[in-house]
Amino acid sequence: MKASSKFMDRARWLQQLGDFARALDQGKVAVAMDYMQVGDMQRRMWSLASYLLVNAPDAYHRILGTNTQADLQEYAEDKLDLGEALGALTLRDDGLVERRYTGGRVIANPDPTPVTYTFDEGAWESLTLNGGGTYPSPTYLSWQLVVAPSVALAPSSAMVVRPAQVVEPPPSSDAVGVRSVFAGAFSNTPDQIDYIATVHDLAITSSGASKVAALHAANPDEPIFAYDKIAGAEPGEPRWDQVVAAGLVWYGPSGNPVTQTQFGWYWLDIGTPEKRAAWVQILVADIEELLSRGYDGVYLDNCGIIDPSLISEFPGDYGDDTYYANVGLVLAEVRAALPADVKVLINSYTGGQPEGRRGLEYLPYVDGISFEAFSMKASTKFMDRARWIQQLADFGYALSLGKFAIAMDYMQTGDMQRRMWSLASYLLVNTDAAYHRIAGTNVQADLQQYSEDQLQIGGALTGAIERPDGLFERVYTGGTVVANPNATTTTYTLGPGTWESLVLTGGGTYPSPGGIAWQVLNGGSIALAPNTAVIVRSSP
Repeated sequence: MKASSKFMDRARWLQQLGDFARALDQGKVAVAMDYMQVGDMQRRMWSLASYLLVNAPDAYHRILGTNTQADLQEYAEDKLDLGEALGALTLRDDGLVERRYTGGRVIANPDPTPVTYTFDEGAWESLTLNGGGTYPSPTYLSWQLVVAPSVALAPSSAMVVRPAQVVEPPPSSDAVGVRSVFAGAFSNTPDQIDYIATVHDLAITSSGASKVAALHAANPDEPIFAYDKIAGAEPGEPRWDQVVAAGLVWYGPSGNPVTQTQFGWYWLDIGTPEKRAAWVQILVADIEELLSRGYDGVYLDNCGIIDPSLISEFPGDYGDDTYYANVGLVLAEVRAALPADVKVLINSYTGGQPEGRRGLEYLPYVDGISFEAFSMKASTKFMDRARWIQQLADFGYALSLGKFAIAMDYMQTGDMQRRMWSLASYLLVNTDAAYHRIAGTNVQADLQQYSEDQLQIGGALTGAIERPDGLFERVYTGGTVVANPNATTTTYTLGPGTWESLVLTGGGTYPSPGGIAWQVLNGGSIALAPNTAVIVRSSP
């Protein structure tokens, strides 16, 4: 594009690419350099695609952000690896320009009108750039599932696509059902200790050393995480005097400290390197003390931007992007200060935020991430199809990086439609590093009992498959999971023979005995309403 960051016409753009290629053909080094605003993702993708269309061993790419002052800048696309080029660029009959690599395809539209690109058969995903700007600016590359068979490329827009990379299901022996999570307080009684240790696969708590020891004695393999906050403290905590002395209490325009509206603790100021360093020193010391009680790792809550409903007032210097980046810097320093075998789990994922602020940028610094409001919103309202697919794709992305992930949903304990929807959504992306948690909104006790926590469905035989009718399906040795994210009722046809459908019963404050039953289905199909799911199996 021009130095003014305006796009060129088709002829000028093709001339630029041709001249760049000729320099490379003569054995020269060539740098493809463009000016743009760091957050202008259309121009960043256009610049990247233009470069990739003529890329060679001696070709380099540079972005110069026009809205940043520092020379050292950070961009996700600098980390992209598409493999080897499978030939030169192709001028297609429809006007698009395409080049194929072993790891994907680059398509650009230099025409003044939209042009539709039709994918080959199979599932495809498109590259998304996130973050970027003055270093450090946590960034990452993500691949979003393309839900249509074609994409209309606007003028001067481009995309990088590849065949969908499905997270491989674990072997049958490694994925026999639901791995559930307990979070909160409990009594040090034999029945509660036994229930948490035998039913749940991961625990998050603020309990003392005796309870941690009791859980470990009952199940040495269950990891137990100590609860803490990424940037919060309150009077009465041992660290409070240090927080005050370091000037970390954050003040709003009213002159009052800013507090968390739900629980009353104080948000802390991590806006400068000096304050971050002071807070990290305090936080790491606290984590080390928690580890001395027998915990296996730490669960850091409230990672990400601050929701307006959870703060008494915003300080004058608060900004979503700045605060989000500062949280990432704290996480990076905490991770560096702790031994490698100490697991760091964060509650961070916020799917309603724009790309670059959903929590995935923090993955390089942590071992696991909790997807709070995984398959439905925190209000318990269902998501639209695109948002739900994004949630599942991001969950799979975290797992593909070797992280563990928790699918957590809020709902009324007796809402069986939502319980089945949450369970099915989890099972669609389940691996041996995926966990599930329900938080009942109509009960007070943290220890809750749900029959699905003990579901054994066997090993996954496939990844999640998006069917032509829009349903999502995944086959396990012990049953088939089917979910309908469509806006209309969609019919699922069963195979020959007799089929049964999973029915959940019970649920709520422990003990709430329930069970799992399989009900024989009448007829050869099931009409699935929007946001409903079933688990079916051939009748034994």
